[in-house]
Amino acid sequence: MPFPLLCVLNFVWGLGGGGAMTLGRGLVQQYAPAHSRGRILSVFTLGLMGGGPLGAVAYGFLAKAVGPHLAILVPGFLMLGLVSVVFTLSPLRHLNEDAPVDA
Repeated sequence: MPFPLLCVLNFVWGLGGGGAMTLGRGLVQQYAPAHSRGRILSVFTLGLMGGGPLGAVAYGFLAKAVGPHLAILVPGFLMLGLVSVVFTLSPLRHLNEDAPVDA
């Protein structure tokens, strides 16, 4: 793949990740109970940011075991599966966006 195309694809991937993180935090802030919103958001952020180093180590072992070209597909397919399960089984798609937020 040419380097400029890789840069464009990386930029698009980053936009998707940034949108997903913003929406996730927005949902937490809107639907978490006011008395524990800060604690819930801190655990949510720890899960997102704290999982990065562990995921990098796991990905390194995976790349060594199956090769980098195949290893790049594994996290993508796992995330696609996870999003499909959450979309299917969770009530997120039925949330009312006009729900009152207790202050």
